[in-house]
Amino acid sequence: MRCAALDMKTIFEKKLIGDNLRRLNNYGSVILDDCERPLEITEQFYRDLNKYSVFDEFKKLNGKYLFLHGTKDEIAPYIDVLEFTKEHSLGLYAIDNADHFLSDPAKLSECNINILKFLLED
Repeated sequence: MRCAALDMKTIFEKKLIGDNLRRLNNYGSVILDDCERPLEITEQFYRDLNKYSVFDEFKKLNGKYLFLHGTKDEIAPYIDVLEFTKEHSLGLYAIDNADHFLSDPAKLSECNINILKFLLED
Protein backbone atom coordinates (compact mmCIF):
# COMPACT_ATOMS: atom_id res chain seq x y z
CA MET A 1 0.00 0.00 0.00
CA ARG A 2 1.83 3.08 -1.22
CA CYS A 3 0.98 6.37 0.54
CA ALA A 4 -2.35 4.93 1.64
CA ALA A 5 -5.05 7.51 2.25
CA LEU A 6 -6.84 5.65 5.02
CA ASP A 7 -9.24 8.42 6.01
CA MET A 8 -10.42 9.57 2.59
CA LYS A 9 -13.44 11.51 3.85
CA THR A 10 -11.34 13.76 6.08
CA ILE A 11 -8.63 14.12 3.44
CA PHE A 12 -11.18 15.23 0.86
CA GLU A 13 -12.87 17.64 3.26
CA LYS A 14 -9.74 19.24 4.69
CA LYS A 15 -7.12 19.01 1.97
CA LEU A 16 -8.72 18.47 -1.41
CA ILE A 17 -12.21 19.96 -1.43
CA GLY A 18 -11.78 22.43 1.44
CA ASP A 19 -13.84 25.55 0.76
CA ASN A 20 -15.47 23.90 -2.26
CA LEU A 21 -17.59 21.60 -0.06
CA ARG A 22 -20.51 24.06 -0.18
CA ARG A 23 -20.14 24.31 -3.96
CA LEU A 24 -20.21 20.51 -4.19
CA ASN A 25 -23.44 20.41 -2.20
CA ASN A 26 -25.03 23.21 -4.27
CA TYR A 27 -23.97 22.13 -7.77
CA GLY A 28 -23.51 18.37 -7.44
CA SER A 29 -19.83 18.32 -8.42
CA VAL A 30 -16.59 20.21 -8.13
CA ILE A 31 -13.43 20.15 -10.26
CA LEU A 32 -10.11 19.81 -8.47
CA ASP A 33 -7.56 21.30 -10.82
CA ASP A 34 -4.56 21.67 -8.55
CA CYS A 35 -3.51 18.07 -9.18
CA GLU A 36 -1.52 16.65 -12.07
CA ARG A 37 -4.73 16.41 -14.06
CA PRO A 38 -8.20 17.85 -13.32
CA LEU A 39 -10.43 15.59 -11.26
CA GLU A 40 -14.21 15.90 -11.00
CA ILE A 41 -15.63 14.97 -7.60
CA THR A 42 -19.34 14.27 -7.69
CA GLU A 43 -21.77 14.47 -4.80
CA GLN A 44 -22.40 10.72 -5.14
CA PHE A 45 -18.68 9.97 -4.81
CA TYR A 46 -18.53 12.15 -1.71
CA ARG A 47 -21.59 10.38 -0.22
CA ASP A 48 -19.92 7.02 -0.89
CA LEU A 49 -16.91 8.17 1.14
CA ASN A 50 -19.30 8.47 4.09
CA LYS A 51 -20.72 4.97 3.56
CA TYR A 52 -17.48 3.02 3.47
CA SER A 53 -14.63 2.83 5.92
CA VAL A 54 -11.25 1.71 4.65
CA PHE A 55 -10.46 0.61 8.19
CA ASP A 56 -13.51 -1.68 8.34
CA GLU A 57 -13.01 -3.02 4.82
CA PHE A 58 -9.34 -3.78 5.48
CA LYS A 59 -10.21 -5.86 8.55
CA LYS A 60 -12.08 -8.29 6.26
CA LEU A 61 -8.98 -9.01 4.17
CA ASN A 62 -6.41 -11.69 4.84
CA GLY A 63 -2.89 -11.67 3.55
CA LYS A 64 0.50 -10.14 3.90
CA TYR A 65 0.79 -6.37 3.51
CA LEU A 66 3.47 -3.74 3.41
CA PHE A 67 2.66 -0.07 3.76
CA LEU A 68 5.15 2.41 2.29
CA HIS A 69 4.63 6.00 3.31
CA GLY A 70 6.50 9.29 3.25
CA THR A 71 7.05 10.92 6.61
CA LYS A 72 6.29 14.34 5.07
CA ASP A 73 3.13 13.28 3.22
CA GLU A 74 1.05 16.44 2.84
CA ILE A 75 -2.11 14.63 1.69
CA ALA A 76 -2.43 11.42 3.71
CA PRO A 77 -0.90 11.95 7.17
CA TYR A 78 1.93 9.59 8.03
CA ILE A 79 0.71 9.36 11.65
CA ASP A 80 -2.58 7.76 10.49
CA VAL A 81 -0.72 4.98 8.70
CA LEU A 82 1.74 4.55 11.55
CA GLU A 83 -1.08 4.08 14.07
CA PHE A 84 -3.05 1.80 11.74
CA THR A 85 -0.10 -0.49 11.01
CA LYS A 86 0.81 -0.72 14.70
CA GLU A 87 -2.78 -1.50 15.69
CA HIS A 88 -3.07 -4.27 13.10
CA SER A 89 0.52 -5.59 13.31
CA LEU A 90 1.25 -4.73 9.68
CA GLY A 91 4.55 -3.90 8.07
CA LEU A 92 5.41 -0.25 7.48
CA TYR A 93 8.37 1.17 5.63
CA ALA A 94 8.75 4.88 6.34
CA ILE A 95 10.43 6.93 3.63
CA ASP A 96 12.10 9.82 5.44
CA ASN A 97 11.15 13.29 4.21
CA ALA A 98 9.14 11.95 1.25
CA ASP A 99 5.96 13.72 0.12
CA HIS A 100 2.71 12.07 -0.98
CA PHE A 101 3.70 11.88 -4.63
CA LEU A 102 7.27 10.72 -3.93
CA SER A 103 8.35 13.55 -6.20
CA ASP A 104 12.03 13.14 -5.32
CA PRO A 105 13.35 10.46 -7.73
CA ALA A 106 15.59 9.02 -4.99
CA LYS A 107 12.59 8.60 -2.67
CA LEU A 108 10.56 6.98 -5.45
CA SER A 109 13.43 4.61 -6.15
CA GLU A 110 13.68 3.74 -2.45
CA CYS A 111 9.96 2.98 -2.45
CA ASN A 112 10.14 0.81 -5.58
CA ILE A 113 13.13 -1.15 -4.31
CA ASN A 114 11.28 -1.98 -1.11
CA ILE A 115 8.17 -3.03 -3.04
CA LEU A 116 10.30 -5.43 -5.09
CA LYS A 117 11.95 -6.82 -1.96
CA PHE A 118 8.54 -7.39 -0.42
CA LEU A 119 7.17 -9.10 -3.54
CA LEU A 120 10.21 -11.36 -3.88
CA GLU A 121 10.17 -12.56 -0.25
CA ASP A 122 9.15 -16.15 0.38
